[in-house]
Amino acid sequence: MIMENWYGLLAPAGTPADVAAKLEKAALAAINSPKIQEHMKSGELRGTLNSKQFQARIESDTAFWRPMIKKLGISIEGGAVAPAPAPK
Repeated sequence: MIMENWYGLLAPAGTPADVAAKLEKAALAAINSPKIQEHMKSGELRGTLNSKQFQARIESDTAFWRPMIKKLGISIEGGAVAPAPAPK
């Protein structure tokens, strides 16, 4: 099984579209700068997704992992992933 980590910049629900677009444009400009691209390659990081692509990736990964997470009884408590309590 191969698992990948991904990192992203998220804004709160309800962020005005113009603000989100401005943040996305600035983030993509920074990530696509030669210095950051060089750093990403040295760390074997790859790919830059725009907001729609990143949303699709989150949805795809969620759909893929949800059945296994449910089967294993994993839950998130306090921001940390922990096994769900055993049924009584």
